[in-house]
Amino acid sequence: VESSLEGLKVLAKGRSWRSVLSLSSEVLRAKSEAPMSQEPLKPSSMCPLERLLVMQLRLVAHVRTKGVGQAAEEVRALGDLDQPKYMYESYPGVFGVEKRGSFVPFGLKLLRAEIWYAAGRPQEALDELYRLLEEEG
Repeated sequence: VESSLEGLKVLAKGRSWRSVLSLSSEVLRAKSEAPMSQEPLKPSSMCPLERLLVMQLRLVAHVRTKGVGQAAEEVRALGDLDQPKYMYESYPGVFGVEKRGSFVPFGLKLLRAEIWYAAGRPQEALDELYRLLEEEG
């Protein structure tokens, strides 16, 4: 399987969750990203949306392998998904100047709530779900 988002999708489709975790670490490391670093990243060749999609698959793999604690740590490392770094307008060279708003996938937002709940943090889970409802309203 190739070391890319597409390779991760192939592994996820085959339910090879441990392989998803291993390959996602490799993909992020190759692109100067860290799976759950609080430190500023080196310049990256990975599109910010692609990074979130890799992280989404990684979080699903953690949940599927009963690694909810690790998933919660990685969710925490992502920080507030409403930050400017998760907005199209912060990357006009990547997404163009006409795109506006958040590029965070809905599935990732929902997955965060599920992880908080499974990690024994129901208030954070509810906060995430209420934020989703506010976005739709």
